[in-house]
Amino acid sequence: MGNQSDLEDTLDEQLRGGDAIPHDYVRQFQFAKNIGRKWKSDFAWVDQKLLVEVDGGTWNGGRHTTGAGYHEDSIKLNTATLLGFYQLRGDSNMVKDRSLLAMIIQFFENLAVF
Repeated sequence: MGNQSDLEDTLDEQLRGGDAIPHDYVRQFQFAKNIGRKWKSDFAWVDQKLLVEVDGGTWNGGRHTTGAGYHEDSIKLNTATLLGFYQLRGDSNMVKDRSLLAMIIQFFENLAVF
């Protein structure tokens, strides 16, 4: 489960394994087309404006931990916020221990309160 696509597949399996989360999410959702960017979010619930990013390689010197990678991620995620999206972000440990899944569930539970 080292590379990002494996992590995304694992989270996808976790998401499909229960009823606490709507299953109408989109993988590799291009959220900034209207401003000319090709950025994609790993998972998106478009109607609820939730984007979820799974960052692989955070513990072994991957792109997300370099200065340039962090810089580009910051621009991407800040732009998503300016476009009105909520964002959740996790690393390999958060996928493995299901804490990212728990945060996604919490997001939808919080929506039900409003």
